[in-house]
Amino acid sequence: MSKRRILLAAIVLGAAIAAYALLLGPSDEQRVRYQLTRLATSLTVSDDTGTNPIAHLAHVNSEFAEIFDEDVRVHIPELTSLGQGRGELARIAAQAPMQFRSLKVSFEDVSIKFDGSGRDAHVEATANLRATRRDGGDASDRRAVTFQAVKRDGSWRISTVQVWPSAG
Repeated sequence: MSKRRILLAAIVLGAAIAAYALLLGPSDEQRVRYQLTRLATSLTVSDDTGTNPIAHLAHVNSEFAEIFDEDVRVHIPELTSLGQGRGELARIAAQAPMQFRSLKVSFEDVSIKFDGSGRDAHVEATANLRATRRDGGDASDRRAVTFQAVKRDGSWRISTVQVWPSAG
């Protein structure tokens, strides 16, 4: 096969891959929803979580680096002393295995609205938390949550989290 044919085949293949990614790849809405799913999974505590707090913090830091903007702002009514930034948020989240034997978070009723630029998304959801405390007691909570997400370099990151007070 001549060099020209190989080059032409490579160009056609590259164009086909680019078209697939643009037309059939995940939409921005799917990518934002994936970040919420990834967040819920990263917050899960189970017997498989392990007991090494340093290893767990490293895992949470790694996941949060893909989920949150570095300067994420988080507002949770019960955590008035929570600092800003991804590192502080990971530190708090990594403490969950010390308080819970199991913890599962899920997001329901997710509504996503994109601004005109396609680089910002406003997300409203209901967060459900189910847990078993270290003393064996059960805990659950259901809260409205608002996220702001930004698209940078083709990736969506959460830049703001607002957890609303419990309704009851």
